[in-house]
Order: sequence, then C-alpha cells, then structure tokens
Amino acid sequence: MPGLPPLTSKALANSNLALVLPGPSQPGYPPAEIYGAQPDLPWCRIYQQAELARQLGDWKKVNALADQAAQKGFSLKNSASNTPYEWLPFVEADARTGQMDAAAQLSRDIVAKNRLMSVRVCDLWTRVAKDMPQSDFSSPLAALGCKK
Repeated sequence: MPGLPPLTSKALANSNLALVLPGPSQPGYPPAEIYGAQPDLPWCRIYQQAELARQLGDWKKVNALADQAAQKGFSLKNSASNTPYEWLPFVEADARTGQMDAAAQLSRDIVAKNRLMSVRVCDLWTRVAKDMPQSDFSSPLAALGCKK
C-alpha cells in the first residue's frame, strides 16, 4: 500500500482477518443505553462496512453502500472521502457484478488522484480477472496500463 508508515507495514503481518466478526457478537451490542444510538453513516463507517462486505464476498452489500455514499455526496473529490485506497472495495464490487464501465472509471479516478495507486488497482483487476475467467477484463486492464 503506497504511503503506509513503516511501522504499520510491519504490523500488518500480525493481523488475522479470521478474528473479525461480520456483526455484533451478541444482539444489542454495544448497549445503546450507554453509548447512544448508532450515528448516521459517515464516510469512515461506509468504507469499513464496504471493506468487511468485500472480505465476505457480499458484492450486493458493497454496491448498496456505494449508493449510500453517493447519496451522501461522498466521492474522491470530497475531502471527507478522498483517500484513494478506500474506494478499492467499490471498484471490485462493480467489476464482480458486471458493472465494468463504472469499475473502470472509478479505477481511472483513483489513479488520477494518486499515481502510486496504479499498482494496487492493477493488482485488484488481475486478481478479479483470475477469479472470473469467463469475463473479459482485457479492456480495463489495457486502459489502466496493467500487465496481464
């Protein structure tokens, strides 16, 4: 991941995604009487939920979260949501659900925002292409300058 602090990069080896629960460990957690109601979904929560849905392969949920983000005005042009790597789950969900034009455009926008992201974007497209051999990813890969 371009721009990641060295300490964070080193710590990534210790992460274990198998320990991440897709929902609360028990109903009613965290207790609203202590913490209050869940706030409206700001960008960070939308992104975090989209990333979790991506890890679980729930592409419809990622697309629904993309719709919520758009309704709230979040985009790469909005300072609250302009971190390019946070848009990768949405690229992948679009590609895996056959929305190639949207996925390719968002990929171009990510790379335009940060050229260093081109490697990450190409890795994503290459991984998706391997997982979905029946689909033709040659056009987006070529347009982004990705090697097959």
